[in-house]
Amino acid sequence: MIREQERRSGRRPAPQSARSRSRRAAAAKPQVRRKRRKLSRAGRLVVLVCVLLALAVAAGAAVWLILPVGAVTVTGQTSYPREKILQVSGVTVGDRLFGVDKKKTARLLEANLPYIASASVSWRLPDTLVLHLTKAVPVAAVPRTGGYTVLDAEGKVLETPADLKAFPGVPSVTGPDVGSLTPGQALGKPAQAKLASAVMLLRAVKAAGIPQATSVDVHDPFQITFGHQNRITVLIGTSADLDEKLRFAAYMLTKQLLSSDTGTLDVSKAAQSNQAVFSPAGG
Repeated sequence: MIREQERRSGRRPAPQSARSRSRRAAAAKPQVRRKRRKLSRAGRLVVLVCVLLALAVAAGAAVWLILPVGAVTVTGQTSYPREKILQVSGVTVGDRLFGVDKKKTARLLEANLPYIASASVSWRLPDTLVLHLTKAVPVAAVPRTGGYTVLDAEGKVLETPADLKAFPGVPSVTGPDVGSLTPGQALGKPAQAKLASAVMLLRAVKAAGIPQATSVDVHDPFQITFGHQNRITVLIGTSADLDEKLRFAAYMLTKQLLSSDTGTLDVSKAAQSNQAVFSPAGG
């Protein structure tokens, strides 16, 4: 109405300030009340329980990390007394359980106690440290200056005796270079490969039913031999057709030759010629 009168009178309405316009716009908008959501009693209880559980876990973890070793258990097969094993391991009751370097402890045992082929370290709740040991077994004695170097199947030096009186049944193996290795040390890769060939041959000989392989020579891969009862040398040649060659050797040694025979049995060409040749010693 006022605007109509103003229009008729020819007067323009007075301009409105920006503040007035904003107030009128705000008044035109519906007022929305924001309600704060309040946790229910059950919700507050759940939050409290979660916080307490988190605190308990954190406290338990802290205690766990500083938990002392309460006992040390030795399992597996070993020829060493428990006191010696614990001394070498460096672990004592009262040490921080999770401060024990398991890999380092295992390496110490394997390196300083030659007849331990492998060692593993683990925890048993609540506070026990377990040392599990596997005993090393001598499989070969490599001649060296002044005696022998006794090895296990993995090429670890077990002993360096002057003779093999304490190792009946352990064959002499020629081929691997043992140098000046001492007990606890291991063969280098070339020597380990030679030893692996010798061990493979010894196992094949046993599987073929040939008793008492007293020696093996693998220094020349084309002239491999093994000794039978320290009186017959069996010439294998290369490792090709090994099973067939050993079949002939087993037949000759157990069925044809006498227990008093000495000499050389050549089966290197048995797979091709279908025969083995025995040459008596001094013949």
